Formats: sequence, structure tokens, C-alpha cells
Amino acid sequence: MSYHEIINTILTHRNRILKVTFLSTILLFLILFLIYPVSFESPATILPPEQETPGSLGSLLKGQDFSSLLTGGLSNANSQLYVEILKSRSASEYVVRKHNLVEYFDADNLQEAAGELSDRLNININKEGIITISVEVKTTLLPKFIDNEDSVKNFSAELTNSFIQALDKINREKLTSRAKKAREYIETELIKTRLALDSVEVALMTFQERNKTVALPEQVSAAIDAAAQIKGEIMKTEMEIGLMKSNLKEDSRELQLLNKKLEQL
Repeated sequence: MSYHEIINTILTHRNRILKVTFLSTILLFLILFLIYPVSFESPATILPPEQETPGSLGSLLKGQDFSSLLTGGLSNANSQLYVEILKSRSASEYVVRKHNLVEYFDADNLQEAAGELSDRLNININKEGIITISVEVKTTLLPKFIDNEDSVKNFSAELTNSFIQALDKINREKLTSRAKKAREYIETELIKTRLALDSVEVALMTFQERNKTVALPEQVSAAIDAAAQIKGEIMKTEMEIGLMKSNLKEDSRELQLLNKKLEQL
């Protein structure tokens, strides 16, 4: 069939072709609108953690947030850490248990349901560190006749909120564990410091007895006070380095600054 014959056939049966096309379009629309499952998402926004200065010994002793030790107080890095927690198997399993999703997904076990839930989890993070999270929930076939769309939307919102609760729970557990390690480290260092101070006190008493002195000359006393301040700053910096080494890499900017400060002291 030549090109002209094809054009002639189309023009001859154009009314029939238009009718079939129109009816097919209407039928496809009805199938998609009335029969095909519909997906719903209820996005939630998580603002980035407030930018803080790198974890210092003072903040540790006051019980402040230890997450800054992981990231050096960079909000974008904290946001990225939050994203990894949200994507973790622990977060998915928390949501599965809370909503009994093993039965909902008709899964064989908790791990399979958690995997299915992870596939439906959508997470985005922008350059400002703002996280957007949502969980896709689909209706069954014939959603207009079987499923209540409002209940599906609410279920999507509940799953999204449960992921945020899982993030908060896991993050608190990590901070508590890190705080415990920090306290144990500080207690050990304080014992060492106390023993060192006792040794200095004994040495001072021995010096006074040997030289028959009760009070040290003013210049000597001032030099000792200055040396004690420097020594105290050195010990404080060493403790900060020890605490941060367990959470930061050796080439991190914070550790390099502290090591430089220690060298100057």
C-alpha cells in the first residue's frame, strides 16, 4: 500500500477512527479513575538541627547534645545522619511493629515487611539540610467503591509520623550511649588527675620541709600558678581530644584544631 493510499484510507474512515479513539480514551480514563489503585503520600518536613559549636568538655559535662561530636556542629551533616537513620532497618522495623505491617503487607516475617516498607519510603534533603519524608500507600483495585480514600491518606500520615518517632527514639538511644561512654572516660581521667595532683602536693610538702620554708616567694608562687593554669588547659584539651577521637576521623578539622592547640600549649 502506497503512501497516498494510506492517506486516502484515513480520510475516508476518519469519522470512525475519531470515534474509536475517543471511546478508547474515555474507557482508559474510566479504568484508571475507577479501577486502578491510587497512591497517596502525606509528606512531613524535618528541619535541620540547630548549628552548634563542636562538642567541648564543658558542653559534655553539662549534658548537652552529643551529636555535634559526630559532625562538628554542621547542620547539613546532622541532616544527612538523620536521613541514614530514617533509611535504617531499625527504623523500618519500629514502624512495622507499631502498625502490625507484617499482616498488612502479607509478609512472611518482620524483615520482609520492613523491606517492603523501605521501598515505599521517600526521603529528600535539600541543600539547606531540610528533610522531606513521606510513605506511599496504595489503595486496592476499585478504590472508588472499596477503599475509603481519607483512611488511606490518614494511614500514610500515621506511617510518616511513626518514622519521625523512630528517628527520635534511635537518636536518643545513640546520644545516651555516647553520653555514657563520655562519662566513663571523664571519670577515668579525673581519677588520673586526682592522683597527679596528690603527687604534686606531696612533692611540694617535701620541698617545703627540706628547705625549711612555709610560704613560697611571690615570683615562685606566680610561676607555679601560671604553670598550673597551663597544665590545666593541657589536661582539658587532652580530654576533649580523647572524647572526640571515638567519633571523629583523625583528619577531621575539629581534631586538627585541638591537636594544634595542644602543641601550642
